[in-house]
Amino acid sequence: MDTKVLLSIIENLRKSKKINSYDSLEEREADTVAHALLDMLESFKTVSNFVTKLNESKLTEEEVDELLLDVGEELRHIIYHVDDMKFYSYLKAE
Repeated sequence: MDTKVLLSIIENLRKSKKINSYDSLEEREADTVAHALLDMLESFKTVSNFVTKLNESKLTEEEVDELLLDVGEELRHIIYHVDDMKFYSYLKAE
C-alpha cells in the first residue's frame, strides 16, 4: 500500500464531521476507512482478474473451481473491511 496515498486520503477524510463522529479513543474512523478503501480497491482488481480468467475457453473443471474459491476469498476480505468501518454500518446485513 502506498503510504503517501493512504496519508492523503486520511487527511481528506478527516475533513468530514460525519467520518469524525465515529472516532473512538483507540481509533480514528478516517484511518479505518482510508485503509479499508485502499485494501478493497486491490481486492476489486484481483476479482476483476479472476473474472477475466473465467472468460478463457480452455479452463478445466478444477481451474474453474479454484477461481471460484479465489473469488470467495477476495469477497471475504471485502466483507471484512465493510464490517470494520463504522461509517458504513448501515450496510451490514441484519
